[in-house]
Amino acid sequence: MSPRLKLTGLLMLAVSTSVGCSTTGLTRKETISAQDFYSQPMADRLKSYRRNSLEVQLTLFFFGNQIRHPPALYLADCFALSGDAGAELIQKRLQQDTADLNVRDMATLIRAMNEIGSSSLASNPKLIDQLRLRALSIRDSGWREYTLKIVSDIETTPSGIRLPSDQCGE
Repeated sequence: MSPRLKLTGLLMLAVSTSVGCSTTGLTRKETISAQDFYSQPMADRLKSYRRNSLEVQLTLFFFGNQIRHPPALYLADCFALSGDAGAELIQKRLQQDTADLNVRDMATLIRAMNEIGSSSLASNPKLIDQLRLRALSIRDSGWREYTLKIVSDIETTPSGIRLPSDQCGE
């Protein structure tokens, strides 16, 4: 491989990593950790995901849905199994995190919690109102409407309508 081609490849990697970090709000260390996680085979990812702290699980979910393609939506149920502790973390993060895609992804996680009935907080009106307010502030109209639809789904869907994925490991 020519030196010029190697340099071009390195520049592209640096740009994509820096764009990924700024999009998700992740630090360089968190981005590298997430890249390591997603370099594992799918079965290993599913087994190890819930062994991480809730903060790390949330970081991995953000990275997996905002940087990776196809998105890692399959981890929503795995995070949802954390129950009220996960919902409390999301409620805390919603108070400070205004990044459009993070708000969208937190709505996705709350919807999964509500659907599998893992958290009494998932349908808490205070949390739903907070989520709606954040969704209304999303700048991109497409993501705003999508996230507001998720909030509406949470409000209208009975809790515990389905079982969680059986692939979430321990």
